[in-house]
Amino acid sequence: MRTNTNLEQKAAGVSGLRSALMMVALGLPYFFSNFHRYALGIIGSVIAADYQLTPEQLGILGSALLYTYAAMQIPCGYLADKISPKKMLVFSCILAAISSVMFASGSNFTSLVIARALTGVATALVYVPAMAIIRKSYGDAVYGSMVGIMVAMGKAGNVAAASPLKFFTDIVGWKATFRGIGAISIVIAVLAWFLIIETKAEREAMKEKRRTAQKADLSGLRSAGAITIMVWFFLVAGTRLSFQSLWAGKYFTEGIGGTDAQSGYYLTMMSVGCIFGSLIFGKLSDAIGSMRALVICSLVFSASWLMFMLIPVGATGVFVHIASAILGAVGAGTFTVCFSCVRSFVSAGGTGLSSGIFNFFAFFGSAMFTQFSTKIFGLSNGTVKDQFNVLLLVFTVITLIAALVVAAANRKKIAEEKNR
Repeated sequence: MRTNTNLEQKAAGVSGLRSALMMVALGLPYFFSNFHRYALGIIGSVIAADYQLTPEQLGILGSALLYTYAAMQIPCGYLADKISPKKMLVFSCILAAISSVMFASGSNFTSLVIARALTGVATALVYVPAMAIIRKSYGDAVYGSMVGIMVAMGKAGNVAAASPLKFFTDIVGWKATFRGIGAISIVIAVLAWFLIIETKAEREAMKEKRRTAQKADLSGLRSAGAITIMVWFFLVAGTRLSFQSLWAGKYFTEGIGGTDAQSGYYLTMMSVGCIFGSLIFGKLSDAIGSMRALVICSLVFSASWLMFMLIPVGATGVFVHIASAILGAVGAGTFTVCFSCVRSFVSAGGTGLSSGIFNFFAFFGSAMFTQFSTKIFGLSNGTVKDQFNVLLLVFTVITLIAALVVAAANRKKIAEEKNR
């Protein structure tokens, strides 16, 4: 880590080893947050067969987690700035354990939806408190890099929700797998309680905020630049999350005619790309500025959707693997960079609420696109691949327009980053 990071940690009484362990404790809940979000991409068809679900019901099941996740973001952000974010993380792990067991024990479609919705509440209490802890513990100088590490650990959950999940569900079934995940979540709650550091000064500051009803300055969120970032989250992050969480698996099997095993490999490559993209683009954000990095990454991301359109039916091998890895890397990278833009609009004291607001738009957009992508499919009367191409073209245009709008609204910040 950089010297300034070490100085900040020493000032807070945090050793290098303890700091690393704290990142592990922050990353593990986010690992399973991502896992739950993307698991239906692999087991959705199995659950649909077990419960005789229609495509519309599967879409509702997929979006149930995303709607509650989105709805919880702003309340969660508010709480993260007012109460102990560490306690919020521990509670989220316990709630995730309960909802995982409920999902595995569901007897009908309604009970599955309720369990997934509760999982959305549980996983919503992870990312925003973690961002607040990271900014207060590590500082602004390396905020993008540390967010990149955090997101990379979360994206490892994407990897686990691909081939590894299929492996375990083939052996013990998806219900036993989710019961096991419930037990693991309890263990993570214990680790988080003992490894995440809250200094005495932070606890006193929280008490003072509650006593005086002190409010963080969030006026920067009303600027045109901040509003375009929210729109970016809704459109760009929303389309990517909806595709990877549910429709990517169907694209690989029904769209280009791959097997279930091949689909698992492609989804794994996409998730591996997410890990490296988060790390690389997080560093890029600190090096050239978050706004400049966001515009550049978004333009590249737009091109990566076009790459998916070029994959022919029946394609296998290197090209599909590379395209999957690139889409994952650029998609997760832009998500990481966009969150590092938070520091451009609010002080550290408002990180939780501002992150919650931005995250709300990302997952509300994801829920919307997950459920209504079927309407976009209907714009084509051709093959399944033709229908997916229409969806990918819409995503391409959305991403391109969002990048240009962000660049126009934040041109002054971009110029400042270029000249610093």
